[in-house]
Amino acid sequence: DVKGLVRLDYWVLGGTLAYVLAYAAVSLFWRRRRYWRQLAWAVFGGACLTLASMLALGVGTLLGFDQLFWQFHQLFFSNEFWSAEGYMLLLFTEEFFYDAALFCALGSTGLALILGGVSGGWLIFTRKRAKV
Repeated sequence: DVKGLVRLDYWVLGGTLAYVLAYAAVSLFWRRRRYWRQLAWAVFGGACLTLASMLALGVGTLLGFDQLFWQFHQLFFSNEFWSAEGYMLLLFTEEFFYDAALFCALGSTGLALILGGVSGGWLIFTRKRAKV
């Protein structure tokens, strides 16, 4: 069950990456400069949305990681294969899952800050030229 969910996640991530790269490449090379500001705004908006999501998850984690972890599993593994006393919970401690979630959240936050900073900086840097 978990293995299938992780594989699905990788396929969705790979498909999304391929689509975004192809869309950006076609837009940047075909439309040239007139599309760059739109793309920068889209990247900046996506970065802000990611940061807001990470902030919400961070607040949920600080208020109670156990409850958030339990609700996540009730939502995504609500069949007979998910057991609260399963071997996965015996093999991996709560600290492992906390550290894994923290790693994913910090990685996503870092990438969102980089992409948002680059696109926001480019928008500010080219602001006067776009108005002319």
